[in-house]
Amino acid sequence: MAPKRGSSGISLGGDGSGGGTVSNRCEGAFYFDSDNLGWSVAELVISGVSLVAFIVLFILYIVQVNRKPHATKIVKWWTFGLALIFTIIAFVLRLINDVLNDCLITSFYTYNAIWIAVTILFYGLAYLIWLAIFMLPLCLQMLRQARCPTKLAKITLSITLGVLSTIWVAVNVISSWNSWDQSRYFYYDVEFNTHIYNAANALSATYNVLYFVATLVGSAVLIYALVKIRQNPGIKIWVPFTIAFFLASNILSLIEVFHWTVPKKSYTAAASTATGVLDIVFIFGVALGILFSASSNGFAHSNALQSTPGHNPPPVYSDSVPMYKPEMDGQSSVVTSTAYSQYPQAPNNHQQQYPTHQQQTWNYQSTQPPGEWQQAQAQWQQPTEMPVQPPELHGQQRFEAPAQNSSTR
Repeated sequence: MAPKRGSSGISLGGDGSGGGTVSNRCEGAFYFDSDNLGWSVAELVISGVSLVAFIVLFILYIVQVNRKPHATKIVKWWTFGLALIFTIIAFVLRLINDVLNDCLITSFYTYNAIWIAVTILFYGLAYLIWLAIFMLPLCLQMLRQARCPTKLAKITLSITLGVLSTIWVAVNVISSWNSWDQSRYFYYDVEFNTHIYNAANALSATYNVLYFVATLVGSAVLIYALVKIRQNPGIKIWVPFTIAFFLASNILSLIEVFHWTVPKKSYTAAASTATGVLDIVFIFGVALGILFSASSNGFAHSNALQSTPGHNPPPVYSDSVPMYKPEMDGQSSVVTSTAYSQYPQAPNNHQQQYPTHQQQTWNYQSTQPPGEWQQAQAQWQQPTEMPVQPPELHGQQRFEAPAQNSSTR
């Protein structure tokens, strides 16, 4: 999300004594300030473990997509895969930066430039892409699975995401300028622009609040779809898992912004390490949840579902079946009825050339939707035997009814 250090200042490496570079104090091995030895080691471990974890997740993504191709409806390579690549690159840079900063072998400009890149790639692009996946393909596929309309949801979620992306661009531009301004102030005593600093903090807070609202909207859509879906264990496990981790990540970000960024407080070593670990754990859970939600077997056949409730697959029409209405006013009419069913008409290999009324009744009953046969029985009495016109006379022909059935309605 919004960079937690980019808008309110970052932890400064070196001793602040001036100059564009800091001398090498590693002397062939890592150097750590004795006061911050534990935290420095912790930062290196966190960066290394996070890098390994997201590489494993990327491998798992490739395996899942190959095993279950329907997962690409949600986790496409140019969205989910790209977000994982951005994250892996960010943690490689972060690991390098931690080593350079702890050894004090680089300039503060270099350190700051690398940290800005980490912030934009991980806290910026990757977080925004995961929100986009969460709000659009995941929500829309869930609505289709629940047979709910998707047009209004798609328009609303797209507009929300577009507004948020615009603010994200402004946040990263102003925050990056703010970081460079801090660098110049720290090393060269150049006047610090407080207006940019305050604007960066305000935009950071606005972005985080809107990000949280967008997550709430997407979560509400997913919960609504979950209620509509009755049976699907995979979806009912991993979608709530994703929602829980995404909301937890947003709540943590709001705490960071309104406890440290807006009041202009500096992070302590413990607070920086703890919030950094939780940020990574929560977003890793979000990525894992999205991947396994998309891989759920419930989405394997979701393309066949219609977006409107109660809309069945297109019906299959069987051949026209001639129906005979019993005598009315001394004559009987031939009625041709087209059978309607979701399934093809069952073959009747034993039907004679001139079927009896009972045989024709079987065809009518087997090809009508439930309920129509019962209505037909209630309206017309069934004669014991009734000759049927030869096939060549089928149509709207009329014939004289047998005399013995003249009293039958």
